Amino acid sequence: MPECVFCDEQVIAESQIYQTKLSRIIIDKKPIAPGHCLIISKRHVPSFSYLSPDEVEEVAYLIKKLGLALMRAVRAEGYNVLFNEGVAAGQTVTHFHIHIIPRQIEERVHVNPKDVLADAMKSRAELSPDKLKEARDRLAKEIY
Repeated sequence: MPECVFCDEQVIAESQIYQTKLSRIIIDKKPIAPGHCLIISKRHVPSFSYLSPDEVEEVAYLIKKLGLALMRAVRAEGYNVLFNEGVAAGQTVTHFHIHIIPRQIEERVHVNPKDVLADAMKSRAELSPDKLKEARDRLAKEIY
């Protein structure tokens, strides 16, 4: 059996619902909500940062396609698109995957980015103009 669950042919055979040239959609075996799916890259890469431009484009297409399908299939009224980029962010499987979780308005348990970031937001300090410029310039040099 392969070390990576998303590279395991048996797991894929049991859970795949759709595939494209570069990606797959599989049903989550431990769903947060009915219809919870994962979009995974066919190529084994550890995270989003390692995807090729073509893979990124295909993943974006699949997010939209799957989201619309979930609205029809499970009568979702919305959906969460979630992924953790790296161990420090909570990633536990080192093969790129995105969770697509269908949602209903009346749900009590849901993921709300405002809630997730609430504690971090409380302790944030505003950057001085110099620090803001320094951070902006440093990041601008790295985007190529």
